[in-house]
Amino acid sequence: MMMKTIKVINQDACLWDRISLADTPLTRLRGLLGKRALAPGEGLLLSPCSQVHGFMMRFPIDVVFLARNNQILHSETLEPGKISRHVKGAVYVLEIAAGDTERCRLKNGDILEFRS
Repeated sequence: MMMKTIKVINQDACLWDRISLADTPLTRLRGLLGKRALAPGEGLLLSPCSQVHGFMMRFPIDVVFLARNNQILHSETLEPGKISRHVKGAVYVLEIAAGDTERCRLKNGDILEFRS
């Protein structure tokens, strides 16, 4: 099954250009399972979603929780085997390489843009 690929933009800068969209029960269930790492520019956008887990994951990831208007509500680094907090109001979760949130200087309140 092919997933849709999107780009994530913040203030006209493309932050990630290979984000897969997981918007069906099967694609959300599969998530990043089986991956050994995320390449630069790669990630996963889960929709709808307000909490994630790292069970059976092999590497840490940054998780960015977004409201319906794509505003960042919360972000954290999720270690393998752990569960993120439940973020009230989150509709999407962007899963990216650990450290990318800091590298891209993302903060709560920023609004991300998604493009095909």
